[in-house]
Amino acid sequence: MPDGTAILVTTHHAEILHYVKPTRVVVMARGSVIHVGGEEVVKMIESMGYERFFKEVVKLNA
Repeated sequence: MPDGTAILVTTHHAEILHYVKPTRVVVMARGSVIHVGGEEVVKMIESMGYERFFKEVVKLNA
C-alpha cells in the first residue's frame, strides 16, 4: 500500500487482527474513544478479556 493510505477495520472479533497487522488500535465504549495504543492493546484484550481490560487498564466501570 502506498504511504499515507489508511484502512479502518471495525470489529468485535480480535482474530481478524492476526491477519491485518494494526499500527493503531482504538477501543471504544459507550460511543467514546476510551483507549488508544498499538498492537499490544489487542494482545492485552485477548489475554485479559474485555471486562477485565475495561476495569484494570481503562478504569471503566462496566
